[in-house]
Amino acid sequence: MPISAKNSSRQHGVTLVELLIALALMAFSVGLAGIAYNNASPRFALKSASTQLVSDLKAARLHAKQTGDAVAVTPRANGYDVAVLNIERHFHKAVKAHWTFDSEVLVFSRTFTHLGGEVQLSVGARQATIRVHPITGMIERLE
Repeated sequence: MPISAKNSSRQHGVTLVELLIALALMAFSVGLAGIAYNNASPRFALKSASTQLVSDLKAARLHAKQTGDAVAVTPRANGYDVAVLNIERHFHKAVKAHWTFDSEVLVFSRTFTHLGGEVQLSVGARQATIRVHPITGMIERLE
């Protein structure tokens, strides 16, 4: 079947206007995704910080029970240290921590926890509280 001259000279593709509309829609979508990510990022930072803190407190308590050594958890301006375990954590810049212990450090030992207390982590209106029982050393996260 022969191809007509009219169809063979016709070009296929997109016009500049169609291309600009597609680019504008893509830019708008990327902008919306960026806004959604920025709003979700601090919430994930709070969850991550509270999960990591609970994990490190449990590791400190376990180490104290297994070895008999006293393990101190020392609050810092934007995180905490557990020197015996070589742990130095820094919270995300959006996470604020308020430590309320009966002393400046939380100490776990083989038999009990010296001077329990709690840590309140917050990002804006969202909060997570990690509580350490002073006698049993039980660690619980309240959200």
